[in-house]
Amino acid sequence: MAEQVYGVHHIGVTVPDIEEGIAFFKKLFGAVEVFRTGPFDVDASFMHRKLGAAPHARIKDLVFLRCGNGTSVELFEYDGEDKKAPQKRSSEVGGSHICFEVEDVFASAERLTAMGVEMLEGPTTVEAGPLAGFSWIYFRAPWGQLLEIASFDKLVTSLSMVQGAIAVGLEDNETFLVDSRPNKQPVRVFPPGRSPPRSSFDGRVFVATGNAEQISVLEMPQRTRWSVPQYYQWFGGGGMSVSPTRRRVLQHAANSLVVWQLPLAPSQDFAQWLDEQTNATVDVDGELLWPWQAPNPK
Repeated sequence: MAEQVYGVHHIGVTVPDIEEGIAFFKKLFGAVEVFRTGPFDVDASFMHRKLGAAPHARIKDLVFLRCGNGTSVELFEYDGEDKKAPQKRSSEVGGSHICFEVEDVFASAERLTAMGVEMLEGPTTVEAGPLAGFSWIYFRAPWGQLLEIASFDKLVTSLSMVQGAIAVGLEDNETFLVDSRPNKQPVRVFPPGRSPPRSSFDGRVFVATGNAEQISVLEMPQRTRWSVPQYYQWFGGGGMSVSPTRRRVLQHAANSLVVWQLPLAPSQDFAQWLDEQTNATVDVDGELLWPWQAPNPK
């Protein structure tokens, strides 16, 4: 794509009473008003063609709320619609929810319960996979809107596309691959390490620096693994680059450069091929180790 996408700017929510909505978000999350417009002076054509709304409806008020450091919430109140219409269930097409990240979801859930907020069952903590340590609970706004609060033991710090999968990086640089095909379980590809993983421009070579000061290389889509020594350990992995398309890993210091060219190995029976070519062993994380390497700590 040619244009630059900067991220999610805001999330719009239609509420039956904008004053109630503002008070609710301020009370729960300390929301701050960014701006407020009042009614829009527009005609039926504007409502229908530009907003996809009913031609007879009109915008009574609009407010932008900033909740913490995340994306702003935009509240609308319309005239001309049934303000008592039921909200869609989360399982229905068009159903949605907004999740607010908090420091401690268990403490926040107790606080919201004491305030009389309608809470669903929870909080629930995810035990395995890329969301391990993620705790969450749903609740309802006074007008029935589904909302969520959540907290993480380990934050998700990066998401990237790598040859048919999504790489999910956590704050300790542990990395999982989530297959883009349905019903596939996340697979851990890098344990916690010294530096965030990085990939080539075409997403075929994925590289991370482990806690044992070795560089682990993952080739996609066949998921062939390599390990190479980290020559310049004082950089902590910072002096490392991945060739955009040439299957090369570069390590560099002020006046020197090491280039690793990955050999061509068969995608089938790779373990047998490697055993025939080398004297590598396997560590606790299932990664291959050469005699000069130390295993990853448990």
